[in-house]
Amino acid sequence: MFITLELYIIGRLLSLIAPSFLEFKHRIGAATDTRVLRALSLLLLELLCLVPGVKFIGTVGEFVPFSVGTLVVLGMYFQDQSISIEIFNVCNSSNVP
Repeated sequence: MFITLELYIIGRLLSLIAPSFLEFKHRIGAATDTRVLRALSLLLLELLCLVPGVKFIGTVGEFVPFSVGTLVVLGMYFQDQSISIEIFNVCNSSNVP
């Protein structure tokens, strides 16, 4: 159920971000949008968690795909959130009483 929902969300995002009147190269560029990549990472996590459920691989084989998928999801969700050094410089400035 989650896989079909994620496929629907990916399709809907692609249709909203890159409408059909755009050229093909611009529509392909929409796949690199952050929102689409986040939905694709969640789909990858679902597929990687589905593999050990279908066939018994072993104890290590159950946890490695889940760990890889989790790292991909965390990487997609925290790629734009970096702490700027300027924030720390403003707090430590001598102009503040």
